Amino acid sequence: MNANSIRVILLAWRLGAHEGDEPYSIRLPSQSRQISGQRSQVGIITASNEALVWQVGGQLKSICTSELKEQFPGYAVRTLGVAFAPEDEQRCFVVHVTSTDIPNATGTYMTTLVVQVSDPS
Repeated sequence: MNANSIRVILLAWRLGAHEGDEPYSIRLPSQSRQISGQRSQVGIITASNEALVWQVGGQLKSICTSELKEQFPGYAVRTLGVAFAPEDEQRCFVVHVTSTDIPNATGTYMTTLVVQVSDPS
């Protein structure tokens, strides 16, 4: 079986669910690298560096991160995680780290931590 044919299913149960209650499930586009959650929302970073939000029982939504590559030309962008705003269920924060592959004139590598505010709906 090749890695592209592996089905990745994420399951979620409600706390206090009764025995026999079926879990909610969603198929992910690739392996997950990091998962976070708050209330009925799940933030997922995939192995292919995608940022996703799943409203448990609903659809999987992608968060656009393409602007970062445009804002940091020449930098590698790695998405680290998704956090949710406690006061606003529609708002989430995607945390990225950017870094250069080549040192600057002083021999140091440039690294930047970037927090993207997003509305996943």
